Amino acid sequence: MDITQASAWLDAESIHRVEVLMPDLAGIGRGKLIPRNQFLDDWRGGNLRVPNSLLGLGIEGHFVETRPLGDMEEDLILEPDASTLVATPWGATPTASIICSASFDGQPASFTPRDLLQQIVAAFTDRGWAPIVAPELEFFLLPVNGTDKRVEQFSPFAVDTTFSALFDDIYRYADRQKVAINTLVQEAGQGQFEINMKHDAPLTVADQVFYFKRITHQAAADHNLHASFMAKPYPKDYGSAMHIHQSLMSTTSGENLFATAAEETTPLFLSYIAGLQKYLPAVMPLIAPYVNSYLRVGSDMSAPGNTHWGWDNRSAGLRVPFGGYESRRVENRVPGSDVNPYLAIAANLACGYLGMVEQLTPSAPLKDAGYGRRSQRLPRHYLAGLEALERCRPVRKLFGQQFVELFIDVKESEYLTHHQELNQWEIDNLLNRV
Repeated sequence: MDITQASAWLDAESIHRVEVLMPDLAGIGRGKLIPRNQFLDDWRGGNLRVPNSLLGLGIEGHFVETRPLGDMEEDLILEPDASTLVATPWGATPTASIICSASFDGQPASFTPRDLLQQIVAAFTDRGWAPIVAPELEFFLLPVNGTDKRVEQFSPFAVDTTFSALFDDIYRYADRQKVAINTLVQEAGQGQFEINMKHDAPLTVADQVFYFKRITHQAAADHNLHASFMAKPYPKDYGSAMHIHQSLMSTTSGENLFATAAEETTPLFLSYIAGLQKYLPAVMPLIAPYVNSYLRVGSDMSAPGNTHWGWDNRSAGLRVPFGGYESRRVENRVPGSDVNPYLAIAANLACGYLGMVEQLTPSAPLKDAGYGRRSQRLPRHYLAGLEALERCRPVRKLFGQQFVELFIDVKESEYLTHHQELNQWEIDNLLNRV
């Protein structure tokens, strides 16, 4: 779809205004709500602009002074991706949404999450590789005020749910926004659910996860609930993951490059796993982006904190599901659902890419439980992950120094803000005892 086709679509849908969205570092949509005609005029004229300081926003909504952005608040030029133009199926005024990449000083702004993912995918394309991903996304439904019997009356893996009307809305909204969700599962946590999404190209999937989170927040609010993608809203309960299934196709033949027709693993497959094993510690801040994330990782409640791999072994950080050669893939079980989907997918692909380019060899597959093992452990603390990212030259080179500096500056600021607040443990154990 080009701008002419987009204009015709807006007319056909009787759209009055357009949400022009750019995902920030947290995966939250930033941008503008623009009348239809002005949106088209600004798109044609290259005048869809936002200050680059939007990328320096911490999760608290504070602007952070970062090394790459400086203090001038220069404009980013938003580049709408017409393939993401969809109706926004809530609200009284007919509205559409569109997701944008960005350019800066005449070049792609590779320090934005969406552009970074495109940059990583381009590195695969240059070698004739086409990565395919599929996420499993967990979330909690939380009561707005006090207790809610609907939340308390949960039953893991039950088919019947008191939230059927809410999920009817989610499926209806997803259909309107071209989000290819598949299976719905009532998960182990209280009021916890999982949606499986169909496999596709990384950018397409990231865009769909971005839209899905907005859809779920809106549908929950419509039913007087909160939807939370926080990794661990209940410290003693199960956490929420975004497991990422990854496979690799040939850009010429379309064949799966991870297995032969005789269902034998290929050297590329083993090197991809080895890349995840070697470089996941360095990209932990992108797949465990908050202090809360580490309450889930390594908790042994279906949340491995290691880089072991194994066949159909959910206690390993990297699980290889059983199946035919055409579906050969690896599932990373470490990321939480609190991630920015663009950054989490980019991080996984970067690790696998480096493993294949460097022709790495993985450890032997784990044949017993990986929970509680001290071997091949991932960083268990927020700052340890940031330090690993800053030290890792291959990852820094692939991501670009601008992005790494921007990301670390914002994340360090969030950490300091978090630790300026007394937590309950400090109140209970330090306030009156030391």
